Amino acid sequence: MVHCLALPLLIAFLPIWFGWIDVPDSFHVVVLLIALPFSSVILWRAEKRSVHMLFTLRLGLLGLGLMAGSLLLEGQVVEPWVTTAGAAMLAAAHIMNWRSRMSCPE
Repeated sequence: MVHCLALPLLIAFLPIWFGWIDVPDSFHVVVLLIALPFSSVILWRAEKRSVHMLFTLRLGLLGLGLMAGSLLLEGQVVEPWVTTAGAAMLAAAHIMNWRSRMSCPE
């Protein structure tokens, strides 16, 4: 049970930890290029399933936007915080989508 509770927190704080770990400059771009198409399609499909999921779509897109926008802040003190906020919003949108799928039969 502990790993189920701790894993989302560990993942959410990865961008902050990368300030202390030597990671290639391209890592952020690669992860974003992977997250953008997959997350966009998944959240778009959720919104098409239900009008109530429009908030989830907007939250996810805002999170992706913050993650992409943080590329412009690279090297600045706020960059890891903006990235973490975007990742947390995207994760919250995915959790909301997952919960809605579990609560209603297809």
